[in-house]
Formats: sequence, C-alpha cells, structure tokens
Amino acid sequence: MAKVMITGANGNIGVVLTEHLKKNHDLTLVDVDFSNLSDSLLEGTTYLNLDLVKRENWDGLLFDIEYVIHLAGDPNPEADFYDTLLDLNYKVPHNLFESAIRSDVKRIIFASSVHAIMGYPKNVQVKTSDYPKPADPYGVSKVYMEA
Repeated sequence: MAKVMITGANGNIGVVLTEHLKKNHDLTLVDVDFSNLSDSLLEGTTYLNLDLVKRENWDGLLFDIEYVIHLAGDPNPEADFYDTLLDLNYKVPHNLFESAIRSDVKRIIFASSVHAIMGYPKNVQVKTSDYPKPADPYGVSKVYMEA
C-alpha cells in the first residue's frame, strides 16, 4: 500500500479522492478542520488538524510519506493576496516543497487550474506549449506552484 498524504483533504476534491483512494492506500489527511466529515470517511485513515502555513507543523509531517496530493489553498479567483492567497497559495506550497527536500517523498501531485491560462481571449485554443497567462491573482498563484 502506498503512503499518500492529501493536503486540503476536507475540500471537495479531497473528499472525493479520499473516498476513492482509502481502500487501496494508506492515507494521511491534513486540513485545518474535519468537523463536517463523516466518521465513515475518516475511518481507516490518519487525519491531522494542522495549519500548514505554520512552518513548525511540517516538522516530521512527511516522515514515511511516499506521495503528496497537494490540494490545500484558496481557490477563489476573487481572493485577496494579503488576506488569504499569500498564506494559503504561496507559503503552504513553499513549506511543502521545502519539507519534501528533506524527506523521502517520491512525488508531489497538485491540481492546476484553468485560471492559469484565462488571460487568453476566449476564442484562442491554448496549447500545452503556450505560456501561462493568468487573469486573476488566484491564477498567478497556480502558475507560481507550477513553476
């Protein structure tokens, strides 16, 4: 069984992934709050209530983790840089990659977003070889993580 950690596990995608992966993987779920999740979803997993903005919460977190699915962040295209994006979409991934360097993590997987290319006109078919062109601060944060 692969040892997988999901950050932002309480979000929409995290819940669906947990349901799908928990049968065949050793899951560690991380989020700031799990109070709205059912006991049956959390059963058989390790779940940690942690604020991943705080660097000290990363100490030893990736010990024995093989794969990280990084979903934590603020997905709101209207989000303010200083209110949430700086902490959630810049500091958290920075902390993740900084911690991963000192661990045995094999791979970090994160979800991109159409917001990374929404600056192109709607009639333009964007190719994988095209440069990112975000149209909002959230899209810029996704490009940051991809870079």
